Amino acid sequence: MRAKHIWIFIGTFVIVAVVGIFIFAGSDTFTIPPLPRSWTAEKGADTQGSSSDFILAHAQSDIAAAVGPKDARVVVVEFLDFQCPFCKKAHPILFELLKEYENKSVRFEFRHFPLVSIHPFAVPSSLASLCANEQGKFLEFYDMAYSRQQEISLAGLATFAKDLRLNLASFNACMAEKRYEPFIKKDLDDALTLALEGTPTWFVNATRLVGVVSYESFKAVIDNELER
Repeated sequence: MRAKHIWIFIGTFVIVAVVGIFIFAGSDTFTIPPLPRSWTAEKGADTQGSSSDFILAHAQSDIAAAVGPKDARVVVVEFLDFQCPFCKKAHPILFELLKEYENKSVRFEFRHFPLVSIHPFAVPSSLASLCANEQGKFLEFYDMAYSRQQEISLAGLATFAKDLRLNLASFNACMAEKRYEPFIKKDLDDALTLALEGTPTWFVNATRLVGVVSYESFKAVIDNELER
Protein backbone atom coordinates (compact mmCIF):
# COMPACT_ATOMS: atom_id res chain seq x y z
CA MET A 1 0.00 0.00 0.00
CA ARG A 2 2.82 2.34 0.88
CA ALA A 3 4.45 1.71 -2.52
CA LYS A 4 1.17 2.63 -4.22
CA HIS A 5 1.07 5.95 -2.34
CA ILE A 6 4.66 6.68 -3.35
CA TRP A 7 3.84 6.17 -7.03
CA ILE A 8 0.75 8.38 -6.72
CA PHE A 9 2.94 11.10 -5.18
CA ILE A 10 5.54 10.79 -7.96
CA GLY A 11 2.84 10.93 -10.64
CA THR A 12 1.31 14.05 -9.09
CA PHE A 13 4.74 15.72 -8.90
CA VAL A 14 5.41 15.02 -12.59
CA ILE A 15 2.02 16.43 -13.62
CA VAL A 16 2.61 19.62 -11.60
CA ALA A 17 6.08 20.01 -13.10
CA VAL A 18 4.80 19.61 -16.66
CA VAL A 19 1.97 22.08 -16.08
CA GLY A 20 4.51 24.53 -14.67
CA ILE A 21 6.63 24.24 -17.80
CA PHE A 22 3.66 25.11 -20.02
CA ILE A 23 2.72 28.07 -17.81
CA PHE A 24 6.23 29.52 -17.98
CA ALA A 25 6.68 28.81 -21.70
CA GLY A 26 4.42 31.67 -22.76
CA SER A 27 6.45 34.34 -20.98
CA ASP A 28 9.87 35.93 -21.25
CA THR A 29 10.58 35.90 -17.55
CA PHE A 30 10.44 33.39 -14.73
CA THR A 31 7.96 34.33 -12.01
CA ILE A 32 9.05 33.70 -8.45
CA PRO A 33 7.58 30.57 -6.89
CA PRO A 34 7.41 30.32 -3.10
CA LEU A 35 10.92 30.32 -1.64
CA PRO A 36 12.08 28.29 1.35
CA ARG A 37 11.93 30.46 4.45
CA SER A 38 15.65 30.13 5.15
CA TRP A 39 16.37 31.79 1.81
CA THR A 40 13.94 34.71 2.03
CA ALA A 41 13.59 38.14 3.54
CA GLU A 42 10.30 39.90 4.03
CA LYS A 43 9.24 41.14 0.60
CA GLY A 44 8.48 44.84 0.80
CA ALA A 45 8.31 48.11 -1.04
CA ASP A 46 11.23 49.57 -2.94
CA THR A 47 14.06 51.05 -0.94
CA GLN A 48 14.02 54.69 0.14
CA GLY A 49 15.35 56.84 -2.64
CA SER A 50 15.67 55.57 -6.20
CA SER A 51 16.35 51.98 -7.12
CA SER A 52 19.45 53.32 -8.83
CA ASP A 53 20.85 54.60 -5.52
CA PHE A 54 20.25 51.21 -3.94
CA ILE A 55 21.81 49.27 -6.81
CA LEU A 56 24.79 51.57 -7.20
CA ALA A 57 25.57 51.45 -3.48
CA HIS A 58 26.09 47.70 -3.81
CA ALA A 59 27.93 48.01 -7.10
CA GLN A 60 31.17 48.91 -5.35
CA SER A 61 31.41 45.48 -3.72
CA ASP A 62 34.71 43.75 -4.44
CA ILE A 63 32.89 40.42 -4.51
CA ALA A 64 30.32 41.26 -7.18
CA ALA A 65 31.33 40.10 -10.64
CA ALA A 66 31.50 43.13 -12.90
CA VAL A 67 32.88 44.38 -16.19
CA GLY A 68 33.69 48.05 -16.75
CA PRO A 69 34.91 51.03 -14.74
CA LYS A 70 33.64 51.62 -11.19
CA ASP A 71 33.04 55.29 -12.00
CA ALA A 72 30.98 54.51 -15.12
CA ARG A 73 28.13 56.87 -15.98
CA VAL A 74 25.85 53.92 -16.70
CA VAL A 75 25.58 50.78 -14.56
CA VAL A 76 23.71 47.79 -15.96
CA VAL A 77 22.76 45.26 -13.26
CA GLU A 78 21.43 41.80 -14.03
CA PHE A 79 19.67 39.72 -11.38
CA LEU A 80 20.13 36.18 -12.68
CA ASP A 81 19.47 32.50 -12.08
CA PHE A 82 21.79 30.13 -13.95
CA GLN A 83 19.02 27.54 -14.42
CA CYS A 84 16.48 30.06 -15.73
CA PRO A 85 15.66 29.38 -19.42
CA PHE A 86 14.92 33.07 -20.06
CA CYS A 87 18.29 34.12 -18.65
CA LYS A 88 19.74 31.67 -21.15
CA LYS A 89 17.79 33.37 -23.96
CA ALA A 90 19.12 36.76 -22.84
CA HIS A 91 22.73 35.59 -22.57
CA PRO A 92 23.78 36.19 -26.24
CA ILE A 93 22.17 39.65 -26.14
CA LEU A 94 24.23 40.54 -23.09
CA PHE A 95 27.43 39.46 -24.83
CA GLU A 96 26.55 41.69 -27.79
CA LEU A 97 26.16 44.59 -25.35
CA LEU A 98 29.46 43.80 -23.63
CA LYS A 99 31.19 44.03 -27.00
CA GLU A 100 29.31 47.19 -28.02
CA TYR A 101 30.21 49.11 -24.85
CA GLU A 102 33.73 47.82 -24.28
CA ASN A 103 36.01 50.69 -23.21
CA LYS A 104 33.02 53.00 -22.75
CA SER A 105 31.57 54.46 -19.56
CA VAL A 106 29.29 51.48 -18.95
CA ARG A 107 29.64 48.94 -16.14
CA PHE A 108 27.88 45.57 -16.12
CA GLU A 109 27.13 44.05 -12.70
CA PHE A 110 25.95 40.50 -12.08
CA ARG A 111 23.86 39.69 -9.03
CA HIS A 112 22.15 36.49 -7.98
CA PHE A 113 18.47 35.67 -7.63
CA PRO A 114 18.36 31.86 -7.35
CA LEU A 115 14.83 30.48 -7.58
CA VAL A 116 15.70 27.73 -5.16
CA SER A 117 12.32 26.02 -4.90
CA ILE A 118 12.36 25.00 -8.58
CA HIS A 119 16.04 25.13 -9.51
CA PRO A 120 18.00 22.77 -7.24
CA PHE A 121 21.38 23.78 -8.68
CA ALA A 122 20.81 27.54 -8.89
CA VAL A 123 22.68 28.26 -5.66
CA PRO A 124 25.60 25.88 -6.40
CA SER A 125 25.85 27.48 -9.87
CA SER A 126 26.01 30.96 -8.37
CA LEU A 127 28.62 29.75 -5.88
CA ALA A 128 30.63 28.23 -8.73
CA SER A 129 30.44 31.46 -10.73
CA LEU A 130 31.87 33.46 -7.83
CA CYS A 131 34.55 30.86 -7.18
CA ALA A 132 35.45 31.17 -10.87
CA ASN A 133 35.39 34.96 -10.44
CA GLU A 134 38.18 34.58 -7.85
CA GLN A 135 40.31 33.32 -10.72
CA GLY A 136 39.21 36.04 -13.14
CA LYS A 137 36.88 33.79 -15.15
CA PHE A 138 33.35 34.84 -14.25
CA LEU A 139 32.36 35.72 -17.81
CA GLU A 140 33.82 32.49 -19.12
CA PHE A 141 31.81 30.56 -16.51
CA TYR A 142 28.67 32.61 -17.29
CA ASP A 143 29.02 31.83 -21.00
CA MET A 144 29.64 28.14 -20.41
CA ALA A 145 26.81 27.76 -17.88
CA TYR A 146 24.20 29.20 -20.23
CA SER A 147 25.62 27.55 -23.36
CA ARG A 148 25.56 24.16 -21.59
CA GLN A 149 22.67 24.78 -19.20
CA GLN A 150 21.32 21.24 -19.62
CA GLU A 151 24.56 19.93 -18.07
CA ILE A 152 24.19 21.88 -14.83
CA SER A 153 24.48 19.58 -11.82
CA LEU A 154 27.07 19.22 -9.08
CA ALA A 155 29.14 16.99 -11.37
CA GLY A 156 28.53 19.34 -14.29
CA LEU A 157 29.82 22.35 -12.36
CA ALA A 158 33.02 20.44 -11.59
CA THR A 159 33.33 19.68 -15.31
CA PHE A 160 32.88 23.37 -16.15
CA ALA A 161 35.71 24.25 -13.75
CA LYS A 162 37.95 21.67 -15.39
CA ASP A 163 37.05 22.81 -18.91
CA LEU A 164 37.78 26.43 -17.95
CA ARG A 165 41.20 25.32 -16.71
CA LEU A 166 40.61 26.72 -13.25
CA ASN A 167 42.91 25.88 -10.38
CA LEU A 168 40.79 22.95 -9.21
CA ALA A 169 42.20 22.80 -5.69
CA SER A 170 41.27 26.44 -5.10
CA PHE A 171 37.90 26.06 -6.82
CA ASN A 172 36.99 22.93 -4.86
CA ALA A 173 37.99 24.55 -1.56
CA CYS A 174 35.85 27.59 -2.40
CA MET A 175 32.87 25.37 -3.20
CA ALA A 176 33.31 23.16 -0.13
CA GLU A 177 33.40 26.22 2.14
CA LYS A 178 30.33 27.70 0.42
CA ARG A 179 32.45 30.83 0.60
CA TYR A 180 30.00 33.16 -1.14
CA GLU A 181 26.70 31.80 0.16
CA PRO A 182 26.16 34.84 2.48
CA PHE A 183 26.74 37.14 -0.49
CA ILE A 184 24.20 35.24 -2.62
CA LYS A 185 21.64 35.36 0.20
CA LYS A 186 22.22 39.13 0.43
CA ASP A 187 21.57 39.44 -3.31
CA LEU A 188 18.35 37.46 -2.95
CA ASP A 189 17.23 39.61 -0.02
CA ASP A 190 17.98 42.75 -2.03
CA ALA A 191 15.99 41.38 -4.98
CA LEU A 192 12.96 40.84 -2.75
CA THR A 193 13.38 44.26 -1.15
CA LEU A 194 13.32 45.72 -4.65
CA ALA A 195 10.10 43.72 -5.26
CA LEU A 196 11.56 41.82 -8.19
CA GLU A 197 9.19 39.20 -9.58
CA GLY A 198 11.31 37.08 -11.87
CA THR A 199 14.53 36.51 -13.77
CA PRO A 200 16.17 38.02 -15.57
CA THR A 201 15.53 41.48 -14.16
CA TRP A 202 17.80 44.34 -15.18
CA PHE A 203 18.53 47.86 -14.03
CA VAL A 204 20.07 50.45 -16.33
CA ASN A 205 20.75 53.10 -13.72
CA ALA A 206 17.22 53.83 -12.45
CA THR A 207 15.42 52.13 -15.34
CA ARG A 208 14.09 48.66 -14.61
CA LEU A 209 13.77 46.14 -17.45
CA VAL A 210 12.23 42.69 -17.05
CA GLY A 211 12.71 39.53 -19.06
CA VAL A 212 14.37 39.00 -22.43
CA VAL A 213 14.91 42.49 -23.81
CA SER A 214 15.93 42.89 -27.46
CA TYR A 215 19.41 44.19 -28.24
CA GLU A 216 17.95 47.28 -29.93
CA SER A 217 15.70 48.16 -26.99
CA PHE A 218 18.50 47.58 -24.48
CA LYS A 219 20.93 49.69 -26.49
CA ALA A 220 18.42 52.52 -26.75
CA VAL A 221 18.06 52.67 -22.96
CA ILE A 222 21.84 52.59 -22.38
CA ASP A 223 22.48 55.25 -25.04
CA ASN A 224 19.80 57.48 -23.54
CA GLU A 225 21.54 57.26 -20.15
CA LEU A 226 24.93 58.00 -21.72
CA GLU A 227 23.51 61.15 -23.35
CA ARG A 228 22.12 62.59 -20.12
